Parts: sequence; structure tokens; C-alpha cells
Amino acid sequence: TPMGVIVPTTVFGEGCLPGQIEWIFPTPGSEVRETVNLQGIVNVPNLGFFKYEYAQPNLDNWLPIAAGNAPTSAEAPDFGVWNTSQLIPGDYLLRLVVYDNQNNAFPACIVPVRVLPPPD
Repeated sequence: TPMGVIVPTTVFGEGCLPGQIEWIFPTPGSEVRETVNLQGIVNVPNLGFFKYEYAQPNLDNWLPIAAGNAPTSAEAPDFGVWNTSQLIPGDYLLRLVVYDNQNNAFPACIVPVRVLPPPD
């Protein structure tokens, strides 16, 4: 694979559980810019809370976007917005981490995205 090319590992992303813990948008390999409306599903038994974060590939420095504690579904998937306008254009990872009410983490749902520069 050429350097810098995003190749999704699955349609849903690494560690994602369709219908339970998944990103609806952006999907793996999406190109985004400026303000991104994040959408996902968090529908697990005994939900405690979830958080979503971003990082550059190959760095373990996850930066928070936001968090929540109410279940979401395909009918009501809105997480809020991610403002990418101050980020250096390039490849990033979005991570959705879900915990049950005993503070046990489910596998993180990670999707690769590409942040584009603002339009001219």
C-alpha cells in the first residue's frame, strides 16, 4: 500500500460491532473538512458512558472530542460536531470507546479518515 493511502480493514472499522458500537459517519476512508457532523450507534446492555476521540495514525495521543451516556441508534445517531478546521490536513483516526455501568470497556471502534484543507 502506498504511504498515506487509507485502506479500511472492514466496512465498519476496526473493533466496531454493527448495530451496537459503530460509526455511521464518517465511515472508514471518508474525507472530511471543517465542521463534521458525527453520527454513530452506541446500543449495548448496561451502558455506562461512551467517548469519542481522534489521533494521528501511529501516535497513541488520543484527543477528546466529546462524550455521552445516552444510547444512540440508527434512528437517532447524532453525536455532535467535530471541528477539524484547526487540524493539519492529513490522515487521522476516530475512536469510539464504550463502557458498561461497571466501567468495563468494550473494544474500541476505530475508523480512518482524511482531513482535507479548507476550500479556497
